[in-house]
Amino acid sequence: MNENEIIIKKLYDMDKRLTKLEEEIYKDKKSTLQTTLVQGTKKPTVTPTVHPKNIIPQTTPKPSEPPIIVKKEPKNLEMELGGKWINRVGIMALILAAAFFLKYSFDNNLIGPQGRILIGVLFGVSMLISGDLLFKKYRIPSEGLMGGGIAILCFTVFAAFAFYNLIGQSITFILFVLIILASTFLAIKNDTVTIMHLGVLTGFLTPFLLSSGETNDVFFLAYLVILNLGIVIISYYKNWKSLFNFAFFATHFCFLGWLIGRFVIDVAGVEKIQFFTGFLPLIVIFAEFLVISILMNLNLKNKKTHLKFDFFLIFINAIVFYAEGYKMLLKYNDSLLGIFTIVIALLYLGIYFGIRKFIDAYKNFLTFLLLVSLTFITIAIPVQLEGRFLSLAWAIEAFALSYLSTKTEYIKIYFSYIIVMIIALISLWVNLIYIGNDITKIPFLNINSIIYITSIVVLFGSLWANRKDKSGINIIFTVILNLFLIGFFLADTSNIFGRLIEKAQSLGQQEKIEKYIYMENLIGSLVVLLYSIILIFIGFIKNSKSMRILSLCLFILVIFKVFLFDLSSLIGIYRILSFMVLGVILIGISFIYQKYKNLILGEDADEA
Repeated sequence: MNENEIIIKKLYDMDKRLTKLEEEIYKDKKSTLQTTLVQGTKKPTVTPTVHPKNIIPQTTPKPSEPPIIVKKEPKNLEMELGGKWINRVGIMALILAAAFFLKYSFDNNLIGPQGRILIGVLFGVSMLISGDLLFKKYRIPSEGLMGGGIAILCFTVFAAFAFYNLIGQSITFILFVLIILASTFLAIKNDTVTIMHLGVLTGFLTPFLLSSGETNDVFFLAYLVILNLGIVIISYYKNWKSLFNFAFFATHFCFLGWLIGRFVIDVAGVEKIQFFTGFLPLIVIFAEFLVISILMNLNLKNKKTHLKFDFFLIFINAIVFYAEGYKMLLKYNDSLLGIFTIVIALLYLGIYFGIRKFIDAYKNFLTFLLLVSLTFITIAIPVQLEGRFLSLAWAIEAFALSYLSTKTEYIKIYFSYIIVMIIALISLWVNLIYIGNDITKIPFLNINSIIYITSIVVLFGSLWANRKDKSGINIIFTVILNLFLIGFFLADTSNIFGRLIEKAQSLGQQEKIEKYIYMENLIGSLVVLLYSIILIFIGFIKNSKSMRILSLCLFILVIFKVFLFDLSSLIGIYRILSFMVLGVILIGISFIYQKYKNLILGEDADEA
């Protein structure tokens, strides 16, 4: 024996002695702990003071054995380096040695092509067999041996095909499939995901290694679907989430490479057969990941808590599928984009309702599915609709989210409702500008006005559905909606006089133009006053302080307008009517406040 072997033997003997010593110490500690517990549970004898007939015999309970806690040993840096990473580097060195050997023998013509390939195959197979035989005793080195064997076999088969032309493309493909199956068998047999990763990597690299420059689309995509199906099933069966995640990104990386070549670089449109050749496999791949990821989250097999990344993968699966499908439809028929988006939303909504009755305990997961569905509904609105219909669609979604937020405690739905509500209000504002500038339509009776009013009614409905919200956000939304409604009436009123002024201008009737301008100014003030009166009555009837305050703010706005602008801009009868109507209404409002002052003072007392 040389000096190194003697040192290794001594270290091995020392390790055995230390292990035996630790076991003896552990047994002594356990025995001492049990003795202490038994002594500690003995109770002192107490002479009972009750009648002898009432004495109940007391027994000392037998102490239970303390649980044996097995602590997970922390990772040892020395063992990590010496036992794991040194092994990995060694295997890498062997792989490089095999590659250099093939190159050296090729350059110097030492061994014929058949001999080089045979040596590579024998070397790879021997590493696989050795790793399998030694796995139970030496797990980490054996993983390295099997992984190195797989890599050497792949490289050898590829060299036989690409460098030496010893085998054809079909035979090479079959050999790669056999390598994948062998690595899968060894990974499942020895329960090691590392070997499975290498086999999967081989599977994804095979089409690119065997590429001759002319891609067979049907064969490539069918191969991708079948390979992926096997991987996701094994991932679920063995609960190998890392393999599942790796397969997801590798699959879409391969599909994206194909997609860029067929639907991006080629700027022209695509034919029907080419579209369905890619779109159908994409649907199958999406379904494979969706089903397995849902099963993993439901823990139907492993009964473990779900991980956040599983939720993320369900969502990213939908997003990637949508992005790739969107690009294909954009080239084939962009009129189907909105329908495609809605179908995805309905799919997740259907899954939500389909599994809700069976797994009601998974509330977070169910709510997550619902949010994914709502996300795609939100995306579908601007994709499919445009202009005036956008506001109505946003309003309907805001109503749905508002209703759902009252039926679930999931805070993200409530925040989604607020976001969509803000988007709907912005859309209404844009439409209001359009309505105010369009004098070609009949005021109040055109499709734009009808959709605008309908949108506001639906948004008021969403505020009513969420009426128990005490955060104050609904009050802000209520004020904004009322202002938009006033703006709508003012815009269409302005359109009426805009049409009249345009007609007078065409006829050169200057007096009528001035008359219409005065009338528009006066009626604008009347519109705001009438709306304020309606609001203040609603405020008293519904006992809503916010409505009454909004009404008073509008009255103040009209007062400023009349005294600062109408006083100088209006003349004659229009100025008289403006001040008269304002005075009468304000006096009437003051009487109403006096009549209901006890109600108002009572509210203030309650608040105090």
